[in-house]
Amino acid sequence: MSVLVEVCLESVESALIAEKSGASRIELCSALDLGGISPSKALIEEVCNAVKIPVFVLIRPRQGNFIYTNSEIKLMIRDIEIAIESGAKGIVSGALDNNYNIDIQATKELIKTANNLPFTFHRAFDQVAKPFEALNQIIDLGAKRILTSGQKPKAI
Repeated sequence: MSVLVEVCLESVESALIAEKSGASRIELCSALDLGGISPSKALIEEVCNAVKIPVFVLIRPRQGNFIYTNSEIKLMIRDIEIAIESGAKGIVSGALDNNYNIDIQATKELIKTANNLPFTFHRAFDQVAKPFEALNQIIDLGAKRILTSGQKPKAI
């Protein structure tokens, strides 16, 4: 059984090193020091053109919590469209409501916009109030993966 290695990174140079070192997939973002936010269109294009391994793009408009306004959700939808146009092979995103539950409507729209590309529900999962209920909701919405640190502040 082979192990799939996904590397979270924020530059073309890091992507090339990750691929050369045997990474199976890239999660592309910007500002890792802030917990990761959406990368620019130019960065997505450059990384997708530079490597042969799949590039999944983080869609997160800002640092902080994962409770987004309607205008932020619209921005995220457009960012997903741009990521796909730029060569992304998957999307990493998600949204919570004011009670720290899965924002069903927003997440449904994000997954729909991903247009059948694999969708990973990101670390917003670590902030949900009811993780087992949230897990079932995420599955029902059509997400293929969950990125989690086991509801801890950090994975390591």
